Amino acid sequence: FTNTGSRRLRVLGRIYDFRDASGSLSTQISAAATESAGVVGYTPLLEPGQSFEFGSGVVLQTPRGSLVGRFLVMEEPDLDGADAKLHERMEEAELTLRFVYYKGLGTDQFHMPLGTLKFDTEVECATLKRSR
Repeated sequence: FTNTGSRRLRVLGRIYDFRDASGSLSTQISAAATESAGVVGYTPLLEPGQSFEFGSGVVLQTPRGSLVGRFLVMEEPDLDGADAKLHERMEEAELTLRFVYYKGLGTDQFHMPLGTLKFDTEVECATLKRSR
């Protein structure tokens, strides 16, 4: 993710559909699933110009597959006093509690669509060499 806008944004969660080469649903992370909270355990705050990188994976029954989905993003609020202190403490809270807290803040939230990502295990993307 890279925040190319002028607002402070926080990524709250994700919704994914992983499909194998036949188009069959392999794995789904729905909005109601606990796994939809955060992005690999994080709810990253992105200041304008900042980026966040993460890796994720799935086991498919075929060497090729695809992923479609979207991310839930919120505009980070400007808080002060006790509210700011609570907000800071919540950044360290357990993921599900953090997710519920952020969703309940009442700030603007929107879904950022993820274009279709295609997977192909037959395409070499990295070579690892053992050092002796």
